[in-house]
Amino acid sequence: MFKPTLNQEEIKKRQELYLSLPQHLRQIIASEETADKLYNISWGKNQLKSDGQTIVSFTVGETLLGIINLSDFASILAKRLEIDQAKAEKIYQEINLEIFRPIMAYLPKQSQPIGPKPTPPPNIPTQKPQPAAENIVDLKNIFKE
Repeated sequence: MFKPTLNQEEIKKRQELYLSLPQHLRQIIASEETADKLYNISWGKNQLKSDGQTIVSFTVGETLLGIINLSDFASILAKRLEIDQAKAEKIYQEINLEIFRPIMAYLPKQSQPIGPKPTPPPNIPTQKPQPAAENIVDLKNIFKE
């Protein structure tokens, strides 16, 4: 069975990928809610053992980081878990519904399926506008007058 182990270089690369993601996507990846959803799908609905749960979480993480293309998720999961393609597709459909679909607009381009780009959900905050230059005070020179 697949063992999700990473060397220092791979860890650093994933950290860089994570930090390059939009803040909202980083919050979703690290949230307890996402962890609970993955646990409920992998153990609750599909009765995967601890190793299987780890593999599902690892594979979802790689997809959210853009390492795995969404269209390859089920086949990669089938190989890693050593399960038939039908069961891997079932797990993928549940994960897609609970995790991927609500954040599709925020996934890295290489993770997104080919086709029309989805519109972002209306309740997700967008990036805050930067303050205008006239609102910036040069503290280095404030007392030099």
